[in-house]
Parts: sequence; C-alpha cells; structure tokens
Amino acid sequence: MRQNLLRDYGIVGLALILCLCSLAGSARFASASEVTITVDDTDASAAAGLTVTALRWDQGKQRFEIADVSWHVDTAGALKADLSPGGYQFELKGKRGNEMVFCRSPKMAVEDHSESWFVELHPIQIKFVHADQSLGLRHLAIRSLAPKGESIIHDGESIPAANFLTTAETRLDATLIGEDSDTVALGHALIVPTRSQFNRVGSDAVLVATVKASGRHWYERPVLLSQDNPPIAAATLTLVHPRGELVVQYREGVSVVTNRPLFRLGYRLESVSGKVLVSRKCFVLVGKIKRFVLGGELQASAFARVLKRLPSSHEYRVAGILSDPSGIEIDLKASQIDWSENFTFRNGLPLPRNPLDKVSLGLLADPVDTVRTRVAWNWASNREAVLRPMSFVPFRSEHFTLDAPPAWRDRSEIYLSQLEHCYGVLRRNTGRKGPRKTDLRWRLNTHNAKAKVGGKTSWMSMPLKGLYEAGDPFGHPWFMVHEMLHTFGYNHGSSMTKQVNMGRRELALTRWQIPWQLYNARDVEISVGPPILTANSY
Repeated sequence: MRQNLLRDYGIVGLALILCLCSLAGSARFASASEVTITVDDTDASAAAGLTVTALRWDQGKQRFEIADVSWHVDTAGALKADLSPGGYQFELKGKRGNEMVFCRSPKMAVEDHSESWFVELHPIQIKFVHADQSLGLRHLAIRSLAPKGESIIHDGESIPAANFLTTAETRLDATLIGEDSDTVALGHALIVPTRSQFNRVGSDAVLVATVKASGRHWYERPVLLSQDNPPIAAATLTLVHPRGELVVQYREGVSVVTNRPLFRLGYRLESVSGKVLVSRKCFVLVGKIKRFVLGGELQASAFARVLKRLPSSHEYRVAGILSDPSGIEIDLKASQIDWSENFTFRNGLPLPRNPLDKVSLGLLADPVDTVRTRVAWNWASNREAVLRPMSFVPFRSEHFTLDAPPAWRDRSEIYLSQLEHCYGVLRRNTGRKGPRKTDLRWRLNTHNAKAKVGGKTSWMSMPLKGLYEAGDPFGHPWFMVHEMLHTFGYNHGSSMTKQVNMGRRELALTRWQIPWQLYNARDVEISVGPPILTANSY
C-alpha cells in the first residue's frame, strides 16, 4: 500500500536494504557484512549509471573519509559491497535514465547483524534569482560529504532551473553560478528541505528551492573599463575561488554579485589595435572595493637586491614591474605590449654575472643606489622610463612579517595569507600555540630552508622562489609546513614527519571548506510549484 501511495504522488522510492551477514573467520579477523542497495524500479542497465561512495567515520580525524570499497551490480540491479564494521554514510549519485540523482544516507553502524531502511527519493528544483529576477543557471554543484569533491548537477549553457532527485536526509551544500544580461552571480547556499515539505509534493508539483543572490550577505560590484585604456575590442574578468573560477565576459553595465568575500582576480583586455594586456591573478577582498576597474594608465617600477645562496655565495636579483592604477600587477610574459627592460650600473656599464665575486659584490654595494633600469612599453601609447630600483619594504599579518618590493603587494598578501592559513592548521593539529611573531628571511636556495626551533618569537629562512610564484591564497610553498613546525618547537624525527604529512594533507583539504558565515537561511526560500522543464529535466 505504501508503494502504491508513493507512485500515486509521483515520489520515486529508493530501497536501501542492508543485509549485514557475518562472514566466518577466526577471532583474529574482523567480520565483514554484505551491503545491498536496491533502487526501486531500476534494472541492471539503469543501475549502471549510478555510483556509490562509501564514507567511513575516522575517529582519529573526527570526520568521514572515503572507504576503498568495490561495488558491483547484480542481475536484479542491486548494488553490493562487503564492508568491515564501522560507522558509515553512503552517497548515491549519477544518472538513472534521464534522472539526475544525488542523495546521502543517514549515518549508520555496520555491524554483524542485518538491518534495512527505506529511503524515498524526491524531485527537487533549484533556481537562482537576483533582485527578484531569475538568473540563467550556468553551474550547479553539490558538495560531497567526503573531505574533498563536488557532484556536478549542471555545467554549461544557462538553463532556467536544475532538476534532480534527492532525499529529505540530504543537506545540499550548493555552489551556483548564474547570469542574465547585466548580472553574473556566484554564491554558496545550504539548502535543507524538511520531510514535511517533501510530503507536500504531488504528481504535478515539485519542491522548489530558490537561492536569492541579494540582501546584506551579498556584494554587488560593477565591472568597468578604465577611461585611460585604448579602444577595447574584448575584455574578460576572471574570479578564482577555491572550488573553481567565474569568468565574466565584459559588456557595458555588467555587475558581479557574490557572497564570497575573497577571490583571486585577473583580467585580459584586447585593444582594437591588437595589443593585449593580461594581469596577474591578485588577492582581492570584495568588501574593501566598490567596483572592478580593468586596465588604466600603467605605472612602472623596479627592484634590485643582493641575496645569499647558502652556504656562502651571493647573487643579485633585478626585475621591472608594471602595475595598473589599483596596484594589480601586469603579467609581462602573457601581455603583448612591447615590454622591454635593461639593467645597468648608473654609468651605463653592464651588470656583472652571478654569482658575485668580492670585486663585483663591492661594486654593486647597495644596488638601490648603483643600479638603473630602463623600461619601455606600449599600451595606450609608447612609454619609456629610467627607474631607480625601490628598496624592499615590510608587509605584515597577525603572526608574520616579510619584506618585498612595494609593487609586489599582491604577492606579499597572498604569501602572508598562505602563512596564516598554515599557522591555523598547525595550531589545530599540534595543539600548540606557536610563536607570537615570525620574521621571514629570503634565500636563493630552492631546495632547502631553515627555521628557528621554538620560542615566543621566531624566524624562517625561505626560498625567494615562493614569493615569485605566490598566486594562490589557498595553496602553500613546499617548505612552509616543515619549517613552520620547527617554529612550533618540533625537531626532526618521526613525530615531526607525522605532523608534516598531516599538515600538508589538511592544507589541501581546507580549500573545500566554506566558512559557515557564508550560509544564511534567508538566502534560500523553499516552496512547492509546477516543474520548469529544462535540458536536464526528468
């Protein structure tokens, strides 16, 4: 009778029957249980489109980890696997015919006795709106319960809404990208329908979750072209976030709407004359800017500094830097603006070769005084300048200080963000407070580093290459975890090796963690309405 009622109301049933059969074995071995997942009205060919991820509770890490489980489909279409005892959840996803499926089982204990439960799959529809206007949905992904990963529900051309099947037990941690003629929106939302809401769905209706990209939790920022650019034929703004990137094709009047406070921002401008200006990906806090302004009158600077390559040699590093008016650094290799740079002594003589002998080291002395840089470029017009290199200046965060060229503000902020990110992970992993302040010192060596062991204040000598390559606030240079553990009081040994491996793994996983303050109940409205037919409708 229950199955008849389900069919009458258009609700698809999913029977997850767990047959927990103890396997014979000696007392030395843990028993295993056969788990059978049976999908209602699904034969073997349809079940082949579904995959199951088994997630096993790890008591030490206090989270679910992916279990290495081999699933197979029997002739009746049931999914089966043998599992050792423990706490589990299962994620079922994929396509059943034309139906997209993403659901998660309740938490359960797999033991040596049989148990079963009945899970109902319900249709749900996700819409994205801004200022009460519907946005075409370009991308919808649901976060997995696993330490990393998402399940893509839709990615491609804009559709009015996305439809799939889920359960009342499944919390939907969604990443959405939508757009209309003058808005491009990226946001995260936690969608948690209740069982009573699902029970109101009939054969001609669907549960509709509307994510609203507006209100005090969302930023709206216009995208503008600087008036100091040459005539522009095409422009692209790219906003990189931990789980992907948002690409905005510029058109007049377009705005970006998001509830993410932090991005790596980059842009590409192509002038009518064929010149191309490409920025480096920079660190941007959306709450601190009022608009995205692309390009403008470019400003040149340079740096020159003598550094040590341990154990005893010295080398100099020089570079020209080009920035836009907001301080965003231009990618000189990717741009096509006829950039050139030439470094000489003040009297025009060429600089010595690296590494420096005692005579050359004496001639260079302080290269800020002895070196000059001639640069030229052509963006809005032909420009040329002779520059005196700028001294490195300090950049600070809560627990770290480093020095860098003034025009490397973005690289410095990204590197400091990586340091603070690592510091927080190590404090949680080790249970130690760590130093109050740590000074960064640069070395030219690329395959070794050094740090002070312990202390309320500390220092780390790190490869300058890490600052050159700083581009991902959610990444970390290779030596960072190892050397920072020294500042937490660890010496080389098995305990430190364990913490290094754990720290690197945790840093890789945190890019999948979204701060809970991004999720606001007022951003999601759940109702019952007629289904909207889309390309992925069932």
